[in-house]
Amino acid sequence: MNRTNIFFGESHSDWLPVRGGESGDFVFRRGDGHAFAKIAPASRRGELAGERDRLIWLKGRGVA
Repeated sequence: MNRTNIFFGESHSDWLPVRGGESGDFVFRRGDGHAFAKIAPASRRGELAGERDRLIWLKGRGVA
């Protein structure tokens, strides 16, 4: 089974894999470019939550 099917279901064609990145996590961009999804192993959940919190903080300041 394709890994994207596991997370996005059979209709995952709107999500495109993003190459690169430092963490080695799976990153996808929605076809319209207005959303991203990052998939990390459970061992990195704290780091991923911290990244989310920093992005929320930046958005509140008009940066992200």
